[in-house]
Parts: sequence; structure tokens; C-alpha cells
Amino acid sequence: MKPLFRSSSLVRVFLPVLSGLLLLLCFQPFSLSFLAFFAVAPLLYSLCQGGGFGRGWWAGIAFFLPLLTWLWPIPFGNLAWLMTSLYMSLYLALFGAVFACIRRRRGVEVALLSAPLVWVLIEYLRSWGPLGFTWGSVAYALWSATPLLQIADLTGYYG
Repeated sequence: MKPLFRSSSLVRVFLPVLSGLLLLLCFQPFSLSFLAFFAVAPLLYSLCQGGGFGRGWWAGIAFFLPLLTWLWPIPFGNLAWLMTSLYMSLYLALFGAVFACIRRRRGVEVALLSAPLVWVLIEYLRSWGPLGFTWGSVAYALWSATPLLQIADLTGYYG
């Protein structure tokens, strides 16, 4: 695959940050839920060019820092906001790392085909244990897409 963009900082930082911001627009108060189907595309393009953990981390930072600002009013809210955002960004970094591993072992095509499954598995992993936190899961962004939500009675939230 021949790179569309030549600038390495554009691919390494800007595209993952763009993905994070597009994901943010899917949630309140913007509620542009249709973007959920396209928001990860810049990150995936960036991951296809190389890298992994760091690019996912940039996307996570751009998504979770503004998404979790509702934590500010609680006691020690600024610290809670920052620590929670950094922690949650690790999951998108994990997505980037797993994608990169699949890309290196099986190729870009297999990595792209497996990306939705990897994304859902990481969101499922994010909900486990005492640090489980599902705020910002992509399924929540689709609250207004009533026809799409009908499958949830068969598959559940992750379907």
C-alpha cells in the first residue's frame, strides 16, 4: 500500500488525534452518531503505515481528555480527570499495539479485517474488574440509531 501522506508527523500524530476528536463528536453534546462508522478510519490508516501503541495512545488522549471533563466538579476532580483519561487512553493504545502485531504477522488486510473484533474485545476488556469503566464505548454513541439498536436484544451491548 503506497502512503497517501508523506509527512511522518501527520501520520503519527495528526491522524490518530483526528480519530479521537471524531469519536468525541459522536457523544453528547454533539451527538453526531453517524461519525461512529468513520471516526476510526484515520487511526486505522495511520496504523497501516506503521507504529502501534503510540498512535493508539494519541487517539485515546484526544478522545478521553475532553470526554471526561465531567469529572472536574468532584473532589480532586482535576487529578481524577487526568488520571482517568490517561488510564482509559491505554485501551486505545492496546488496540494500536494489537493491530500492529497482527499487521506484522499476517499483513495489513488481515489486520483491517480483524480490527472490529479487536476493538469490541478491548471494549469488553475495559468493562471488567474493579477498574472497569465503560464510559465512552462506541455503542453508547449509537443511542439515536434506533434501527441499528434492534440487534442488541439478540447480541447485547457489544453486538
